[in-house]
Amino acid sequence: MEYAPLQYDINPVMALDSATDAKKPFFPIAWYSFGPLRLDQLKEVSETGVNCVFFADCGRTEWADFCPVEEHLARVSAALNWCQQKEIKVVIGFDGPIAAPPDYEDPNNVAYEMVREYVAAFRDHPALLGWKMGDEYSAEAAPGINATVEVIREAGSQH
Repeated sequence: MEYAPLQYDINPVMALDSATDAKKPFFPIAWYSFGPLRLDQLKEVSETGVNCVFFADCGRTEWADFCPVEEHLARVSAALNWCQQKEIKVVIGFDGPIAAPPDYEDPNNVAYEMVREYVAAFRDHPALLGWKMGDEYSAEAAPGINATVEVIREAGSQH
């Protein structure tokens, strides 16, 4: 039996320039960190030569350092600004119950409110590469994740 060679349609990651709406290829050399986006961690990992960082666990109302969400959003903004100066792209990842909420059929659930808040705050930031929809889900989470992706798109993100 003969096998046909595998063919791949490889498309590069496209980074959005929010100032011009132009997209250009971007090859991420990334660092993944579980936890909210923190400037002190960014400074440490930037020394490894990365051009992209993936942060997870965003969207909780209280963080590991117990700051309110408003303070956390200000910290994320400062970190994104720092990344832009260093030409580092950022993927903001949502916490599991935010990315795949159990009540995903309710368009006004608390998770979607948090997603909309993040998208409104950061969708136009030039350092943002995209959104990460959590990890280590079972197949049953797919409808919730798909619904959250739609919320992100409806909130105006092109990422």
